[in-house]
Amino acid sequence: QCGEVWSDKRLPGGSGTICSAGCGPSSVSSILRPINGSFTPDTVIFESGSPYSNMGNEGSSLDDAQTSLKNHNLIPKNEQNVQSCSQNDIANCICQGQAVIILADSYTGSSGGTIGHILVADTVSNGKIITKDPYYSNSTPFVTSGGIVAGQIKNLRQCLPVTVK
Repeated sequence: QCGEVWSDKRLPGGSGTICSAGCGPSSVSSILRPINGSFTPDTVIFESGSPYSNMGNEGSSLDDAQTSLKNHNLIPKNEQNVQSCSQNDIANCICQGQAVIILADSYTGSSGGTIGHILVADTVSNGKIITKDPYYSNSTPFVTSGGIVAGQIKNLRQCLPVTVK
């Protein structure tokens, strides 16, 4: 979500940029772009009917992600898929061919501070969950092991399994 041509675009809520608070729509974009490469984070935010139309620096929710994916027919309109989850639940969903959009408390650095963060888990390799993280590195370990690193997950809050087309 940072370091791209859209990263410094202001959010429609008047404060913040896609880089500073766009992890939710950036995660949705990572699900949509293999289907249609034009669905960049700014397109997801500013398209007609977007649940992100009032989003500011406070960020977004998994309910917003679910609504956006429903708008793109990746989740049936009548389903409510946002749920609590564990690492095992995430791994099981991935093994069944789904990607999982995750809302977690992620460490911001070695001091132990955290921030709400949305990212996508889409692969299990050698027993480890591999993520597409729109802000932190995709190579950041999923959970803390051997010291705190920015981007590692402290607590899972919610998950949104998505069947990828």
